[in-house]
Formats: sequence, C-alpha cells, structure tokens
Amino acid sequence: MDPPTTSDLFTILWDALVALLGTAATATLLKRAARRAVARSPELAELIIRRQGLVYYTCPIGWSGRSAGRLATSPDAGRRRLRRAETRRTLQAPIPSAPRDRLSSEGARG
Repeated sequence: MDPPTTSDLFTILWDALVALLGTAATATLLKRAARRAVARSPELAELIIRRQGLVYYTCPIGWSGRSAGRLATSPDAGRRRLRRAETRRTLQAPIPSAPRDRLSSEGARG
C-alpha cells in the first residue's frame, strides 16, 4: 500500500476538523494557520481555501505526488506549540468564583 500524499493527509485533517467545528470554522482556522506558516513552508502560499460551489479548498499541485522528504515541522515541535498554547490559555482563563453573599447565605442554610 502506498503512503498517503500530502493532499490525502490534508483531506483527512479537513474532514476531521469539519466534523468537530463545522465547515466555516475549519476554513477560517486552516486559512489563518497556512497564512502564518507560509514563511517556513512557501508551498502553503499555493493552498487556496475559498468556497467555490461545494468545494472549499484546492491543494497545491505538488501535494498530489508522493514525497520522501520529511515534514516541514516535526511532530515534537507541533506538540510543544500546542502545549505552550494550552498553558497560555490556562493561565489567561478567569477563575470562576461564587459571589460572597451567595456563599454566606448557603452556609447559613446548611
């Protein structure tokens, strides 16, 4: 069995994100991600994410061939970025708390 092409992998990613987020959110997310990563991977400039009828994206022509090259970013680098983003989100999230008057009234009832 041949390994999947980059285009195949992008389709798998697209379909999985659509199932979780919906089509519009997936298009926005991947379009922004590609725009940010184009400096490291210039071929991303050829990725077109725009609704044209029922088609939402067009992969670069080079993505349809098999490549023996390595990924532009290692999986470990991606995991580190996700971990940093998760930590940043956790640190910025508000801490939920009950109003003091509600706490004191519940304590009086109990």
